[in-house]
Amino acid sequence: MKNYFDFFNLPKCFNIDMDLLDKIYYNFQKKIHPDNFIQKSKIDQDASVKLSTYLNKAYSILKDPFLRSIYLCKLNGIDLNTKLNLNFSHDFLEQQMKWRETLSIIKNKKDKGKLEILSKKIRKISKKEMRIIENFINKNQYNSAILNIHKLMFLKKFNIEINNAFMLMNITQ
Repeated sequence: MKNYFDFFNLPKCFNIDMDLLDKIYYNFQKKIHPDNFIQKSKIDQDASVKLSTYLNKAYSILKDPFLRSIYLCKLNGIDLNTKLNLNFSHDFLEQQMKWRETLSIIKNKKDKGKLEILSKKIRKISKKEMRIIENFINKNQYNSAILNIHKLMFLKKFNIEINNAFMLMNITQ
């Protein structure tokens, strides 16, 4: 199969026309949806399911900026799982420890206000990281982009921990 950008006849770049992506997706989906192939042969039905699955996966990856950035790196030879020398700065590693310590203290005190402040801070930093990733990809600097993708992955996981803390606070109060 073609890569996802070619499949949708879109340029291989970070900034894509989302309205066009949606339009192509919905038009394509109408044509190849498995329900349209109920009266067809088993081969045609299977092909429809396969193509529909591929379409949905391609769409979900291109629609999400984070997943799209990972996919663009992969297309350019830098896979997320490739063993890279991820030299996170000492400051970033230290910051991770501080955030975890802060979250632990907040959870122990059940302080929703401070948890909200931490959550907003992490979301703000995540948006900034996404812009940095976008800039690296636009400059074809995929090794740098993948390093920041790993940073953003940490931030996303940490945000899940924050959301879990919110849920626990709501359950226990």
